[in-house]
Amino acid sequence: PGDAPYRPMLEAELSDIGSRPPALDQAAVDQVKGMNATDQQAMIRSMVDGLEQKLNANGDDLEGWLKLMRARSVLNEADRAAAAYKTAKDQFKDRPEALAALEGLAKELNIP
Repeated sequence: PGDAPYRPMLEAELSDIGSRPPALDQAAVDQVKGMNATDQQAMIRSMVDGLEQKLNANGDDLEGWLKLMRARSVLNEADRAAAAYKTAKDQFKDRPEALAALEGLAKELNIP
């Protein structure tokens, strides 16, 4: 729906879908279409939590951290978005270009 809280996150993902394989196969897409809003939210949160676990295990993925920050913001989890930002800044402290990208997104999303 147009007013879905997760819509901006999905639109951001769709904007670069041509540059990488889709995150969901057709069976998963079909499953999501049949879900009610509560189940869709649970699935989205599960995917975001999975991304966070992956980054905590191997944090050298700038795009992943940017996606996590955006996803946590879209899900109205400001404290978790800020925690992701802090962790990512620590991870990339010696890479000015990565820090600039993180700081730019944090500013855009109003993450302290």
